[in-house]
Amino acid sequence: MKIPLVSWLLVLAISRLFFIIGTKVIAFSFADWVTAVYQLELPQTTEKVIIGGFALGLAAFFVAIRLFKIHTGSLDAMAIAIPVSIAIQRIGCLILGCCFGTSTHMPWGVNYGFGSPPHFHQFQVGLIEATATSTTPIHPFQLYEALNGIFVAVLLLIVRKKVKSQGGLFLISIGVWAGIRTIIEFFRDPYAHAMGGEIWGGLKVMQWILFGVSLFALGYFYLREKKWRLLPASNYSDPPKQAAVWLVLMISVCMTWLLRNWLTGPELFAMNLMLIPALFISAFYLFKENTIPSFRWATLALMVLPLLLMSQTLKENLPSDSTRTRGYDFFNVGFSSGDYYSETSFLLSGPPSGCGSSRTFETFRNEYWNAGFGYGRTKISEKDAFSYGANISMGQYGEEKISTAITSDRFLFSINPYVQYDVKWFGIGGGLHIGNLYWTRAPENLVDTPSPDTGTLKSPIYPQAYMRIGPEHILFADGGLANSLPSPFPSMRAEIALGSGFGLPKGNKLRVGTSNFGEFIQAQALITKSWQASATYSWRNTHYYIGTSQEALNRQFFVNLQYRFNYKE
Repeated sequence: MKIPLVSWLLVLAISRLFFIIGTKVIAFSFADWVTAVYQLELPQTTEKVIIGGFALGLAAFFVAIRLFKIHTGSLDAMAIAIPVSIAIQRIGCLILGCCFGTSTHMPWGVNYGFGSPPHFHQFQVGLIEATATSTTPIHPFQLYEALNGIFVAVLLLIVRKKVKSQGGLFLISIGVWAGIRTIIEFFRDPYAHAMGGEIWGGLKVMQWILFGVSLFALGYFYLREKKWRLLPASNYSDPPKQAAVWLVLMISVCMTWLLRNWLTGPELFAMNLMLIPALFISAFYLFKENTIPSFRWATLALMVLPLLLMSQTLKENLPSDSTRTRGYDFFNVGFSSGDYYSETSFLLSGPPSGCGSSRTFETFRNEYWNAGFGYGRTKISEKDAFSYGANISMGQYGEEKISTAITSDRFLFSINPYVQYDVKWFGIGGGLHIGNLYWTRAPENLVDTPSPDTGTLKSPIYPQAYMRIGPEHILFADGGLANSLPSPFPSMRAEIALGSGFGLPKGNKLRVGTSNFGEFIQAQALITKSWQASATYSWRNTHYYIGTSQEALNRQFFVNLQYRFNYKE
């Protein structure tokens, strides 16, 4: 059965959102829920439980497929993807050391070094000294679970043609995975749980949950297979109702926006990776459904006519967008400044990551300025453009620890060679920052020093990357790492945005997006053939930080001016 692309993307987007939420909220303690109710704000957490993600994600999936009238057999599309995803995730857990196993004398036991979660736990229970360089051998539980996922995937490939009922492959996947996980839980240390590690009736609470899930899934599969009957095949699912598209799209967009400061950077990136394509496809679908086929181009023309008329009023001040220009040199000058608060988390008790750790935060106030200049060259053909150059920036970065009022000042310096290649529908670039580079640590990144004196990290080198999808003069999405001028340090290092040139000549555009710092808006204008200016303002929602008596202001701005010369016609 073919499912309309717009329906499938929206189902996956809202399911992914609630899966991410579920992995986090299930780990909340009673005190966390009290805080959330009284302060109307979800507390930050680094603990995650995959069962919570499954529960909330599947609930959202079932509601969404009902709205879009998609058969429950669509669950089979995720039957193999889920165990394979778990297997890949557990390799990362094995490397990090979280979700660790119990002690063992087996030859395949693994040892972890100083500072790892297993090392901290074994020191706490007296198995090793604080100065020990490694742990005693423990079961590689993460590897066991990775093998579990691979086994389930292979099993499904073998039996997929023998399963008659729709949704049966998914039920086998969940049932077999949960059943095996129930057994290998005996080799996982009870303290390596964010929740469910408590012993009840001789088993961990998590084992009882997994056993129940396995029993239900496999039992339900048996009943469906026993009562299976051949139904008339449907080659195509009904087109989605516009109300359903609007409802799911608005819920996904609004919830992602409202939770943007609660979700971590990787979580927000993963969500936007699914949400942005769903947004574009939904807009295209709604446009088709609300326009007459023979007049669609006329409707689109009327929608952009005001922009074209606006471009005509600026004709005298804007350069011609002639393809005869083969290249030019340019100078950049820029200035940026910011004033914001940040938090750095450190350990109070428990293991360093997830699984029962207890953290608190140290608050810092950050102020900085940067000034820079650069030189580059752009080569243009009828189909593409290639730019290369280098920027140099320097500035001052001050950091105040709120609890002690101790201030430290740092000198910022960066040399940034880069290249960028653009065609109409796609752009990509990269470079390198070399120098005295400081940036603000993310709150979710734990430090092992009690009450740290700084919330910054330092490196002599940092990568730069850029990517764009879509034509700049109409509508595009882009993102970058360390791609801000005059310098992305110390705060605005990663960003993703939507933008448009509104049909104006290349060099004019407006971008609205989010970064690791907060939201931002950027306007760029080609004033004359030789001069281009851009301004960026970034802000973050006010928030009561520990140690501050009032709501903190978090803002920064960037101003850049480019002079073009030596045109090659």
